[in-house]
Amino acid sequence: MGRIPIPGLPEAEPAAEPWPVDDHTIRVDEMFARQLDTEFSAGVRGLLHDPETGVSAQRGEAALEAIAGAMPALGELKERTLAQAIGPRQRSILEPLIETRLDWAAGTLGRLAQRATVEVDDRSVADRIAGLNQDAATSWHDPAYLRKLGRTAVEELRYQGERRGWDPIETDMRVRMGLSDLYAGAVETAIRQDDLDGASGLYDHARPVIDPERQAPIDRRFAQAREAAVYRDVDRDMAGIPIEPAGPPGAEVFAERAAELTPDDASDEVRAGIGQVAAFAQRRAERQWQKQ
Repeated sequence: MGRIPIPGLPEAEPAAEPWPVDDHTIRVDEMFARQLDTEFSAGVRGLLHDPETGVSAQRGEAALEAIAGAMPALGELKERTLAQAIGPRQRSILEPLIETRLDWAAGTLGRLAQRATVEVDDRSVADRIAGLNQDAATSWHDPAYLRKLGRTAVEELRYQGERRGWDPIETDMRVRMGLSDLYAGAVETAIRQDDLDGASGLYDHARPVIDPERQAPIDRRFAQAREAAVYRDVDRDMAGIPIEPAGPPGAEVFAERAAELTPDDASDEVRAGIGQVAAFAQRRAERQWQKQ
């Protein structure tokens, strides 16, 4: 039956033709939609997992910045891909496939964001602990300030343990190691400054919190520093031996002085070292006499 026109009203548009229902057309649409889905999947993988530019290749703050830009980029990729679909049937096939991949991408970004947040937090705590250790090294002579720095380090590490969900055993272990590093670094700085009495006093006070594995090298540093102090004292003493116009003092003079200055409990290694200092002092005296 023909349409009956109504005066004064525009004629209605003819109804849209239904999708063709032949199997061949459906298969073509499905094939093309899946091809677009494959291309979309490759784009998602590149955005997330490219070895150089992908979000997963970034760390810390750089990763958080990349994650913030990833969702808009995925949205743009989705729209570009859907725009290539020809007809509503291809779009209806393609869109659920894309949404599934976007759900997977969102889950992956969530895990990457969690990892990056932990990395940023760990880096921040490490920087703060490093700053506390530096303060301890420059203020090793102030026990009250060292205790304050130690308490701050403990609070930082315990709070980090809460955020990371560490069990109490791991948290306590990390706190002990943090305190050990802080006090060990302060003792080592005191040794380097040649204040062996001050370093020894601090070491005796801090030994209970310094890890045994750190104590062994500190003990060696003390031994080396004390040896060096003995050599310096011997050399300084021998530099004061007078040089007569008739000639420099003989080797026996320096040997006798070395024997007087050698501590009773000196090891064979230290005794040999003092002998070398005496020999050097004798050669120095000879050069000085020759220049007179």
